[in-house]
Amino acid sequence: MPQKNPTSLKASTPKNTFSIPRNLRTAALLFCSITLILLAGCVSKQTYDQQLRQSETLGTKVEALNATIAGLKNDLNTTRAKLADCRAELEQNSIEFEAHKERQSSIYKAREQKTGDELTALQADISQLKNEKSSLLSLIEENQEQIAALEKKKQQLALDLEREKIAREARIAQMSSTYNELVGSLEQELARGELTIKQLKNKLSVNLVGQILFASGTANLTDDGKRVLRQVGDSLKKISNKRICVEGHTDNLPVKQSMHDIFPSNWELAAARAANVVHFLQDEISIDGKNLEIRAMGPYQPVADNSTPEGRAQNRRIEIVLVDME
Repeated sequence: MPQKNPTSLKASTPKNTFSIPRNLRTAALLFCSITLILLAGCVSKQTYDQQLRQSETLGTKVEALNATIAGLKNDLNTTRAKLADCRAELEQNSIEFEAHKERQSSIYKAREQKTGDELTALQADISQLKNEKSSLLSLIEENQEQIAALEKKKQQLALDLEREKIAREARIAQMSSTYNELVGSLEQELARGELTIKQLKNKLSVNLVGQILFASGTANLTDDGKRVLRQVGDSLKKISNKRICVEGHTDNLPVKQSMHDIFPSNWELAAARAANVVHFLQDEISIDGKNLEIRAMGPYQPVADNSTPEGRAQNRRIEIVLVDME
């Protein structure tokens, strides 16, 4: 910012002139008059004395006036000195004022720049907040749509669960009916211990003792075995949406050496017995083959101790298990 010249103050300075007071002029004229009269030699002594006294009086007044003039000159000089001091002080104050003004102007400009920068940053923040607000509103809208979809899915799931519950209860009821029918039709066999029937929720298992179904060391069904399987199959045929898994189990004694050509191990013996049961259910009872399944368990899932004959007899068995269709 360009510097301004300090304000110059102009004061009127009194002119260095001197004017003779009127009394002094009168006294001088009177003195001159007396002098002229004396020179003319035409004045009396009385008049001379009178004029002399007046002259002395006028001289005294002149001296007093000169003293007054001297005092006035001293006052004038003092006043001029004070005026010079005032001018110097005024000029110094003007310089200080301009410096202060310059400082304030710099401070104002700095603050203005800072305020401008802060305003720009604030506007950028506002713009960013508006963008974030827009994004949040979009996200909220998207979340609301997802919530609505989830709520709809929840309702559908609840409906599906209710339907599944009803269907499961129906299957359990059907299984219970099959269980009751099997128990009723195989009452004598159950009493003789030729088989057992177990129901666990929606799973039904018929455990047939091996010695009733097969001749010793073979996979051929006996007549008693066919009779029992026919009664079991007639009840199983009425069940829908269930897979009939026929599991072959053996004890842990090795297959006789004479049978090794047919059954190299208990695996083959268990599989052959399960297969013959499945063929009987399909061919004689007319159960759809797509609902039948063969499983060979061998000696690896015993239900009794293999160290006793009684335990081994229980482990030689066929289990018919009803499971849900996949």
